[in-house]
Amino acid sequence: MRASRCFVQGQRLAANGQLDEALNAFEQALAWRPQMTGVHLHYALALSDADRLDEAVSAMHKAMAIEPLNAVLPMFLGLILFDHADYPGAQSWCEQALILDPQQLRAQALLALVDLAEGRVARGYEQLQQSQSPSLSMLERLAFKCGMRQPPLLYQQASSMWQSRLLLVIESHLMRAGDGVPTLADRLIHDSPQAEALQHVNIVDRILTPCVMTLIRLSYRLRYAAQPTRRDMWLRYAEAEEAYFTAQPDTAVDIYEQLMPDFPEPQRLEQRLYEIAYARGDFQRARTHWCNWSHLAEPDLGPLDRLQQAELQYQAGDYEGTKATLEQLTILPWSDFRVPYYEGLCHLRAGAKREAHRCFIETARRLNPNIVGVRLEELHRLHRAQPGPSVVDSMAHRSTLT
Repeated sequence: MRASRCFVQGQRLAANGQLDEALNAFEQALAWRPQMTGVHLHYALALSDADRLDEAVSAMHKAMAIEPLNAVLPMFLGLILFDHADYPGAQSWCEQALILDPQQLRAQALLALVDLAEGRVARGYEQLQQSQSPSLSMLERLAFKCGMRQPPLLYQQASSMWQSRLLLVIESHLMRAGDGVPTLADRLIHDSPQAEALQHVNIVDRILTPCVMTLIRLSYRLRYAAQPTRRDMWLRYAEAEEAYFTAQPDTAVDIYEQLMPDFPEPQRLEQRLYEIAYARGDFQRARTHWCNWSHLAEPDLGPLDRLQQAELQYQAGDYEGTKATLEQLTILPWSDFRVPYYEGLCHLRAGAKREAHRCFIETARRLNPNIVGVRLEELHRLHRAQPGPSVVDSMAHRSTLT
């Protein structure tokens, strides 16, 4: 019982980044129960995080000596070596794990990750796109057979800890490739079901919007009956709103900009101009309008508004501003995946890859629109677009974690 308590305490401390205390707790647990494989494993992982690689490898060998047929243990040794950029060693231990258990998905995923880290993008991508369904219930088999569901891909079955490493490898490669690579925000806008909202509206909207706007115009005519200049201005605003809601963004932008000098509530116009620019992926212009709007609406800004500010700052290349804005958000009860994601990117740009990895772990844990899949596709597109040896291949032997 004492060993178990120390073990649980060590896991909790390690998860919170208190490595010295965690190591001490694991050592106490091992003093009570030296044959507990799980303690050796987590002790090795904590040693690895503390940059004590030789001791971590020794601890893993002790665990494997206790359970030589456990395929999970050599896989974790491969993971530790991967984290320290020993890719041949990581590959060797993953292969040994697969000899013990050919269905060990995490070992298969780690082999693919080694390929990506060493620049073999096509092979790594192909492995990660394989469907993996080793143990299905009868109901799941029926759903797959009827086409109601698709079997999960290899990278989708991996844990958040593993997906965070994949995200780190991908973002490292994309960042080195230069500023021309589409960002996550670019891709999500492009791939979103709402991506065509600026060009298309459904039949119901086409019928209802003019009716609603007719009522709004009537209210403006009545409210400003004795003020013709003010009335004409608000009627013009209603025209812009109708264009906005019926997917005529160019018309809407023209009218909003014409109204800007004299309109009594400029924050409305700035907000609309920001929304249109963002939906088009014009982040520089979106940031300009957002700054104008946020300055006018300062008292009413909430966490989501601040998050949009951080995202726009990052898209515009203001990484210090992004970091400062995100530091304000971390004290708020906010669970959006973009908070740790952009924080991780800022760390990565500063060369702090371990800090970036911790942020990406949290990113992978939160609900998100398949970030890893989206960025993996972007890396694959970049690789295929290269006329000769790709940007990724030229960096085959560079470290992923330092």
